[in-house]
Amino acid sequence: MNRDRLAQLQQLAAMIRDRELHRLAELAAKRHFAEAQVKGNRKDRLRTLSSAAADPAHIAGADGPWLRWNAKRQRDLGSDAARAAADAEAQIVNARRAFGRAEALGRLATRGRGGGKT
Repeated sequence: MNRDRLAQLQQLAAMIRDRELHRLAELAAKRHFAEAQVKGNRKDRLRTLSSAAADPAHIAGADGPWLRWNAKRQRDLGSDAARAAADAEAQIVNARRAFGRAEALGRLATRGRGGGKT
């Protein structure tokens, strides 16, 4: 393989690596956001339940619909968080592969320029 072709492949591998890292950062942000929503929803429920004894809505039995809605929301948010975590974990595999390819091409390019063994 000639040096120009190797340099082009190296640049392409670096661009792919950067793209995969960007995707990983996006998915990690989605994961953190989903986890924060789960925690926030849980805190809302605990706050409501801890103050329920003095709450007129609780005494009147009007908080039942909200508690059911909150439980459903917690399940939905938990599913979203699990999906976001799985997506991020899958993207880690892609990013590792892209890093490996970029590193391998970098070593080949160094060797091709007379850089010796690496």
